[in-house]
Amino acid sequence: MDMFKKVKYYIIVADNGFVIKNEINQSENIIEFPAYIPNVPFYLHLFDENNNEIKNITNHIKNLKMKNVSVIMPDDTLDIYVDKKIFLDYFYTFGAKKVEVNYQCLLLTQYGNHYISFSKTARNMAIQYIKGGKSLAQKYYDKDFKDIEQIRKDMQRLHIDCEYGNQTVYINNVNNNMDLFENIGNLVTRSDIFNNAMNNLPEL
Repeated sequence: MDMFKKVKYYIIVADNGFVIKNEINQSENIIEFPAYIPNVPFYLHLFDENNNEIKNITNHIKNLKMKNVSVIMPDDTLDIYVDKKIFLDYFYTFGAKKVEVNYQCLLLTQYGNHYISFSKTARNMAIQYIKGGKSLAQKYYDKDFKDIEQIRKDMQRLHIDCEYGNQTVYINNVNNNMDLFENIGNLVTRSDIFNNAMNNLPEL
């Protein structure tokens, strides 16, 4: 690796905080944030000026001196620009020189360019039809929805490409909470998403 090149950091946004890896040191640095309001993502509190817990965590993140950052966001943020802006502002404010945003649902596999993603976030559950690196169709559920047969039916109705049930299903298990649905598709771990990100994302 070029000794003058800035080390790239990959940050998965999990339900309760950041999981950070860089391209040199493969160990995970897990930074947990307190949960203040049920079903509200922790990162909506990142700029709480009077919260000492948040300040202490932010100081720790600043001390990591991350200059080149790829933020891998939850799947339900794909069409929510304000969530993306939170992360761009946060990491630029605290020292990053380059910040790239990607989404977990787009990094569930390195093989094939069309599939169904299934995920659960702090706010909801979602199925999406992914093709060519884009989400072409989405359906959202309450985060505690458990009707597996209904989810199967909805997957076939999601997009015309899916109606014959011939799309591979990848289940985002970044928060280790999707075992109930393992018969629907292939569980994808946090480590898998990191590996796919490091192999697929362009250099900044």
